[in-house]
Amino acid sequence: MPRRTSGVSSQLVHITDWLPTLYQAAGGSVKILDGIDGFDLWDDLINDRPSKRKDVLHNIDPIENVSAIQVGDWKVIQGELFRGKYDGWFKPESINYQTVVLSENDIINGIHSSTTGQILMEIGLKNFKIISPLFVDCGHKVINSSCNLADKPCLFNITLDPCEYHNLADEFPEKVEQLLDILETYRSTSVKPRNKPNDPKGDPKLHQRAWIPWISLE
Repeated sequence: MPRRTSGVSSQLVHITDWLPTLYQAAGGSVKILDGIDGFDLWDDLINDRPSKRKDVLHNIDPIENVSAIQVGDWKVIQGELFRGKYDGWFKPESINYQTVVLSENDIINGIHSSTTGQILMEIGLKNFKIISPLFVDCGHKVINSSCNLADKPCLFNITLDPCEYHNLADEFPEKVEQLLDILETYRSTSVKPRNKPNDPKGDPKLHQRAWIPWISLE
């Protein structure tokens, strides 16, 4: 029986983890899911234990030479994007929640009658409740803590600074090097891009303004 039946999780999770995690939750054996990148985090989530996942690779772009990775609390960003055009800090978009027409009881009843809800109840998760939307309040941005990727990589403590206000690269240079080494390990095993040169024959204006296959294999 799981120790935690509801709540908000702060464990580190990557999208590739959902397949083995939900497969385990549905009663499947993750042993048959061989050769995947994701971790089965079901036991970690329901028992509120530290996540098996220790890092999240955000990006490695060998063409633009930009990359980013989070390891535990720390995230490093490396390289300029389009000669620095998109390297600045961008304010999160405003969130406007529409009025919920359904009552909480209506939503709970819908969960109970769904296939997913029935599976969750079979494994002991029966007390469903609606959790209010969560917000991350980072306060006002500090102007003098800028990140200049043209100069060097930037480092952030995501747990304490989720909006990436405070670049800590100068204060923790050894942490920067540690994360860059992990990035390099991922880079060494990455598959090279298969980008082809631009072909003007593929221009949508030549195909009734639509993106369609334009090369015949015959």
